[in-house]
Amino acid sequence: MSVTKKYGYWIHSSKFTALTKFYNLFVNLVSFIVLARVLTPTEFGVWGLFTTIFATIQTARISLIRSAFIRFMNQTGKEEHRSLQASAFVVSLMLSLFIAVCFVTLAPFLRDWLNAPGLDTMLRWCAVTILISTISSQCEMSLTATMNFKAVSYMYLFRQTSFLVVVCFYWLSGWKLTATSLSVYHLLSIALSTFVALNSAKAILKLGFTNYKKWLPQLWHYGKYVFGTNVSAQAFRSADAFLTSAVFSPALSALYNASNRISNLIDLPSQVLADVAFTKASRIDNSDKIAVKNMYEKTTGAIMVFSLPALLFLLLFPEPVLHLLAGREFVQAAPILRITAFFGFILPFLKQYGTIMDATGFPHLNFRTNLLAFLLNITFNYIGLKLFGYLGAAMGTALTYTCIFFTTQRILFKKFDVRVWQVFVHMFAFYGVLFNMARSYSLRLPLARKA
Repeated sequence: MSVTKKYGYWIHSSKFTALTKFYNLFVNLVSFIVLARVLTPTEFGVWGLFTTIFATIQTARISLIRSAFIRFMNQTGKEEHRSLQASAFVVSLMLSLFIAVCFVTLAPFLRDWLNAPGLDTMLRWCAVTILISTISSQCEMSLTATMNFKAVSYMYLFRQTSFLVVVCFYWLSGWKLTATSLSVYHLLSIALSTFVALNSAKAILKLGFTNYKKWLPQLWHYGKYVFGTNVSAQAFRSADAFLTSAVFSPALSALYNASNRISNLIDLPSQVLADVAFTKASRIDNSDKIAVKNMYEKTTGAIMVFSLPALLFLLLFPEPVLHLLAGREFVQAAPILRITAFFGFILPFLKQYGTIMDATGFPHLNFRTNLLAFLLNITFNYIGLKLFGYLGAAMGTALTYTCIFFTTQRILFKKFDVRVWQVFVHMFAFYGVLFNMARSYSLRLPLARKA
């Protein structure tokens, strides 16, 4: 069997997801490089806190229904899809309204607690953003459930491009840019991309409100664990930045923001495969342990093919990377970057654990694991900050990652007989596949020239 046929599903399905993620990476990288130089350290820290809050809330909101919606759409007949879509939209809208009210009400408190001037105004704009994104999120879920990753890619490409144009315009023109104005442009980019999403999903976005209520308890029962999981996971991953800002200042929090943005490069392959893997895994019967085992070990091994070299590079050369991407002021974050780069080694194992647990009907286990991670991280971060200063948060998070890694591997072994060493076997096998593909391509080049 040829490589193309053997991995046809993954190559075809993930190419548009990969395009989106890599373009998002490019946009975020350019925006990061520009904003680190245009904004003051305090404003850059406040902007980092704002984007972290938005990402946490947005991910949590979508997660309440997204996994359940995709799973039910792939396991029910077409006659149920209209009412299922309507039910998902109602739940998402109600949650968005609640979040918007919380943002408006709690904005002054969060500004004072995080020592972040202007954050209250930014969160009020974010309340409007959350409401508008309800529509684009519904479109994205429907497109993903039908495996139309191409349309999802176009939606995100438009959103990221519009924001990048604004950032680069301010940089080239020399005009003053503030974190508050960035939150407005963030809102406008999402509003514009919503129209693109609606145009792409109009053929499949059909809401039927006749029997939608019957799906409400099922979406809630399945999604409540995924919702709790994502809230805990996002809070876990952002605890270091929040606590550093609250204990010290947004300027020091900016060092974590810079380090996390760079170390997230290692996490890109797992982001590329996450949506594809979940849709594929949602069709597997959780009693088929061999299929689940192979899914986890192979996807994690494929991710490590790209993550491991990036991890080693960041560990060896943190100072040049920070100087190149963030500027001279951020070189002092090199010790933090070395520690956060270590997270990139463990993240593929944890992310695929979450994907497998949610897709095979064990979201409650994923929720409990992430809740444990959050509680451990808050404890270890606080102790670390008190004992070792601003570097202590990174040390505390590293200890949390290590504990959770062993916990999740134990669960996977008991449930599906997953073995860590098999991941590395598949990783080296994928290196072999890539080598053979490259050799095959190089051998065809002389023939093409002769022809």
